[in-house]
Amino acid sequence: MLESTPQPPPRSRDRAPRAEGFTLVEIMFVLAILAILGMVTLGHFRSLNRDAEFQQCQANIVLINQAMERYKSEAMFYPETLAQILYAEYGLPELPRCPGGGNHPADGDYGLAVPEASLEGYQYRLYCTGERHKGKAPAGFPQYNSTTNKFLEY
Repeated sequence: MLESTPQPPPRSRDRAPRAEGFTLVEIMFVLAILAILGMVTLGHFRSLNRDAEFQQCQANIVLINQAMERYKSEAMFYPETLAQILYAEYGLPELPRCPGGGNHPADGDYGLAVPEASLEGYQYRLYCTGERHKGKAPAGFPQYNSTTNKFLEY
């Protein structure tokens, strides 16, 4: 008796044997989906970063305002420049930097507008000169008004 080895069935001429793994089209499709998801999340993180910078800028203005109020409680009037409140006893050894990148080198990134004295005493307005805040507040940058004792709404 002759033993014969089993022969595989004859191949069809239409089909080539499929190799293991992914095709180039499948890989390109997955990469395209990942790129789209990456662009969507990157845009979201950038807007979150801008919002965080704006809120940090407002917090810095509150710190400056508190130092101005400490100055007023001691001197009985508000300072005319921000340089007058740069003392540790007022809680502000140096002016904070705006995360939005201000452009006011003399007073740091923040400005102080003091109008003429009125019957109620001195009034002032603190504002940030950061360029990245443009359009987020009514005047284009965070502002604090001493008369209303709050930020301008946006």
